[in-house]
Amino acid sequence: LAELREHLAEARPLAGTSQARETLSAVEEAVAQYESGFLKLAERHGMLGHIDHGLEGKFRLKMHEVELAIGRVASSEAKASMLQVRRYEKDYIMRGREIDLRKHADAMVSLRRAVTLVPLPLSERQTLIRETDEYDRLFRQYASVSNELDLFAEGYLTAAHKIEPLLEELRVGASRAMFALRDEATRTANRTEVAIAVAGTHAVAMGILIALIFFRELKRAVGSCLIFAERVAHGDLDAKIAHTGTDELGKLAQALNAMTGAL
Repeated sequence: LAELREHLAEARPLAGTSQARETLSAVEEAVAQYESGFLKLAERHGMLGHIDHGLEGKFRLKMHEVELAIGRVASSEAKASMLQVRRYEKDYIMRGREIDLRKHADAMVSLRRAVTLVPLPLSERQTLIRETDEYDRLFRQYASVSNELDLFAEGYLTAAHKIEPLLEELRVGASRAMFALRDEATRTANRTEVAIAVAGTHAVAMGILIALIFFRELKRAVGSCLIFAERVAHGDLDAKIAHTGTDELGKLAQALNAMTGAL
């Protein structure tokens, strides 16, 4: 139970919906009911005891005293009634049947009547009657507690049966949330891939555009150089290249212009 409560405490911060939180609260309540019912059942079992312990040990001890007292007198009726009481006592302990409890009660009536007639001094007979009554009181208390066992067992078992479907509901909810998160992550990844592809396409297009501009400028510069060369070849030493850039082509144009100027 402590481990289960620890897991529930860890799960509460992860409950993202009101339904999940309500289910967690229902599980905690069912666990508390189960624990309470189980402890009460264990307490009742402790009260009942076994053989020499608890109520069973007490009424057995008291009946042993009654047996010793009756065994000292010549009363066949008392001995027969006592044997009947012990028989139905054992039957009830073994089977827990209501019919055995009723037969025990009827046998006790016969035993009380027989005890009042045993040939013992008055004081001893009164002591025997008190011991018989005390035995009956203890046995009836034992039967009462025994009958409560079914009630407490039903209570804690009902609570236990509530816990499993509630935990299954939590598991299903967590699985759905996990799948939803995975789908959202997949969609986000897909959107990211599209964005990267679009950005890459734009980058490629920009690179092509820059290359085209550079090629056009290069073509223009080369064309100017060819025209300059043809004019010089035909004796036009006043030919000039109009390229005024500061790049390598610009420097080449300046050098060629300087050359024709020197000629």
